[in-house]
Order: sequence, then structure tokens, then C-alpha cells
Amino acid sequence: MTLDSPTLAAAAGAIHLGRVRRHVLLCTFGKCAPAAEAEASWKYLKRRLKELGLVDVDGAVLRTRANCLRICRDGPIALVYPEGTWYHHATPENLEQALDNWLDHKVACERLRARYAAIHAQLRCGNDERVAQALAPWLGNG
Repeated sequence: MTLDSPTLAAAAGAIHLGRVRRHVLLCTFGKCAPAAEAEASWKYLKRRLKELGLVDVDGAVLRTRANCLRICRDGPIALVYPEGTWYHHATPENLEQALDNWLDHKVACERLRARYAAIHAQLRCGNDERVAQALAPWLGNG
């Protein structure tokens, strides 16, 4: 199959690829959360997006089940594009709050937003003491 294949074009067109509002990747396997909790979050996200009319339309919210997002704690973990915002504890209740924020206020849900960007910036600086301080709350040391 080539990129200009009618089959590929039809599949992309069916989900309005290129005209989506957001794309949510949700970790549903791994060590970040109990399997039943991750599965409940996945089922909730699928159902709620359909209820809100955000599936297979222009301005849709795509969702992808991720096997592992490599942040193996405080999950389920969700990653939302185009912002690149990471969320921890993406339970059905918390996903509802995040959806409200995305749709009503067009902003990330600060209460659930993971502070990975700050940790990443400190890791890039190579300052071990600052990295340890940034990671302390996530490791139960702060």
C-alpha cells in the first residue's frame, strides 16, 4: 500500500485525520495503574467522546490506546497533543474534568497536569541536586 492509496486515503478521511482538535494517548497496559483501572479509563474515554459528538467529525478528538508511555507511576497516564501535555491519574472522573477544560476553556487541566516538562528541563541541565528535588514528589520523598 502506498501513501496515495485510495484505501489509506479513505481510512484517513473516515476519522477526519488532519482536521482533529486533539489526540489523546492513554496508557492501558503496564505498571502505572491496575489493569482494571486503566481499562475503565479507556472505555470511559471512548464512550464520552462519542457522547460529546467528538468522533469521526471535523474538530474530533482522536484517542489511541498506548501499551506503555514509560511513566510507570501515578497512572493511568495520558498524553494529549497538540499541546504535548501529560496527565497523571487519568481516571474516568479526572478525564471528565480534563475534557471539560479542553472543550470549554481550551486549556490543560492544571490540577491533573503532570510536571514532567519541569523535570525534563532540569534533567537536560545535568544538575543532579535539582533533578533529585524535582523528582522527590513523584518518588514519595517530598
